[in-house]
Amino acid sequence: MSSASLLCFCVVLLASQTSGANLPSLLPALNGHINRMKIGGPVANVFKFKNCGGPKDMANFTSLSVSPDPITVPGKVKVSFEIDVMETVQGDLSLNVTLALRVGGSWHEVPCVLDVGSCYYPGVCDYLQPIEQCPQPFIQHNIPCRCPFRPGKYRLPGSTFDLDQGLPSADYFIKVVLKQSAGQVACAEAIFTFSEA
Repeated sequence: MSSASLLCFCVVLLASQTSGANLPSLLPALNGHINRMKIGGPVANVFKFKNCGGPKDMANFTSLSVSPDPITVPGKVKVSFEIDVMETVQGDLSLNVTLALRVGGSWHEVPCVLDVGSCYYPGVCDYLQPIEQCPQPFIQHNIPCRCPFRPGKYRLPGSTFDLDQGLPSADYFIKVVLKQSAGQVACAEAIFTFSEA
């Protein structure tokens, strides 16, 4: 997965506190949680984002926007975000992603297949370390793409990335939780729609 794909996966498909073993208990709660976001119609067509972190988190997403809406694949996606990092984030980072898709009005968790779906990613810093050069928009706006992530306010104004392939056309919910041994680093959720070009 390229760094741009990882960015889109983690930011666009944002936002993971559960593993596949918890699937039976997750789905009712997941349906109730997502349905409270009041999505109607055959597709959501409205990108929704929520910072689900707590006051003790080391980082908080203060904004995230994605266009077009729905996201067309293959195609280009414009992403902007702002994140506040309060403490240095490094070391034993792990990423837990819950991804669900809506079928017939109900939400169903997407299993982890080939590192895509509801997956647990240990060793995030090790995964990012081989990146030789951050995506150009990150370089322009002084946003790190490798550990450590130092305290500061990182802002990416509307930047465009290519999406060559993606998930099938549908409404999606994603929750992303970044943790390290000291506790939760950040949490974000989003609902979005993929539409085939």
